[in-house]
Amino acid sequence: MDMQYTKSTNYIKHFFLLNLQRIRKYEAPRHGHLGFGPRKRTRSHRGRVKAYPKDDAKKPVHLTAFMGYKAGMTHIVRDLERPGSSKF
Repeated sequence: MDMQYTKSTNYIKHFFLLNLQRIRKYEAPRHGHLGFGPRKRTRSHRGRVKAYPKDDAKKPVHLTAFMGYKAGMTHIVRDLERPGSSKF
């Protein structure tokens, strides 16, 4: 009985240790800064305004909104019109 109990507890310990290794990213220091998350390709490469501040008619005309865009993770599509290139 005791032998079977220790085998089952060893199995449970091993199972939990394996699961802890799978979620290491939550228990380790961060690599990089949160301004660049989530790490995936952007939906659109065009910037979009996320918030508009309230307009004050007493102030002169000025820039009221900032267009934010995702840095990095972009791709470039270009055609090479040279002899010997695959697209020519």
